[in-house]
Amino acid sequence: MGTAALIIVLSVFNGMEDLLAQKFNLFNPDFVITKKEGKSFAITPEQYAEVKKIKDVEAVEDVVSDLVMFTYDNKQYIVTLKGVTENYIHHFGIKNIITEGGFSCVPPNDDLALVGFQTAADMNLNLHDSKLLKVYYPKRHKKNLGNVADAFNTQFLYPSGVFSTYTDNDAKYLFASLDFVRDLTNYRDEVTQIEVKIRENASAHEVQKRLKTILGDTFHIKNRYEQEALIFKAMKTEKLASYCILAFILLVAAFNVIGSLTMLILEKKKDFKIWYSMGAPLSFIKRVFLIEGMMLSLFGGLIGMLIAFVICFLQYRFHIITFPNSETSNYIINYYPVLMKSGDFILVLLTITVISITAAWLPAAKIK
Repeated sequence: MGTAALIIVLSVFNGMEDLLAQKFNLFNPDFVITKKEGKSFAITPEQYAEVKKIKDVEAVEDVVSDLVMFTYDNKQYIVTLKGVTENYIHHFGIKNIITEGGFSCVPPNDDLALVGFQTAADMNLNLHDSKLLKVYYPKRHKKNLGNVADAFNTQFLYPSGVFSTYTDNDAKYLFASLDFVRDLTNYRDEVTQIEVKIRENASAHEVQKRLKTILGDTFHIKNRYEQEALIFKAMKTEKLASYCILAFILLVAAFNVIGSLTMLILEKKKDFKIWYSMGAPLSFIKRVFLIEGMMLSLFGGLIGMLIAFVICFLQYRFHIITFPNSETSNYIINYYPVLMKSGDFILVLLTITVISITAAWLPAAKIK
């Protein structure tokens, strides 16, 4: 049962991680290129052409993004305003996350805004209302501390759509056209990041290596997991902690094997003498109990792995175990996701083997 619990918990963590990766993949590009020093940059036309020529690269898009403040219905919000093009909308799957309304960057619709679900909920956004978002951005080249109103560039956006990824990005980002954001921030020929999309089934590692060769060491080139490194590291740490706790429970359960073998050895003392008088060496007698102890643990572990496989398969197919209050709560899914990985089964089998050898050797070694 300890083995079954260990496999099931690891599979649930895998399912959670896979679900999270899918949600971030809807929003995050395959690669984000940013400058290591400074906020904005411009790469040479030759470098840009080389990036586009990479075999598995499907699209390369300029993006200008920065923190802004906007007001709506006398309320203030701070978000990251992300300026994109119409090609970006098609290539990077923005249309797949729009849950209400629509979004376009083509004039005369280049003053539209795509708002995150959480932000839209906080501001009680009504897409059919005529209210506009008033956006503020600090002037980069002109500072007038004596007149606060003159210290900001201000523009107006019309909220036309709402996107949802079920992640914290729904409260962090606001999309607008690249031309609008350039005009607001005065980034004329510069960008704050370049985003790259690769073809399906392409080798992300090879493309990343090629990008680093072209652009050099002055740029950060982050893949999808590196863009959300903190979240995925936290999940891996939680998974490791759960494995250690349940492996310790397996170790405690192994004392049952030690106790059973010890009692069996005490009961078979007369048999030892008969074996010994018939010529069986002490090493043979020890080996008999060592093998029996290992079989007890290993067979128990294998049965536990089979039970875990059946339970995880049923959960994967029929979603039997649901979250508490899943019918009334706003969850992405209402059941525990599971994803079985062969690596987890191998890891657990190795853990069981080490514990089995230790548990069997301790009492067998004391036979005299």
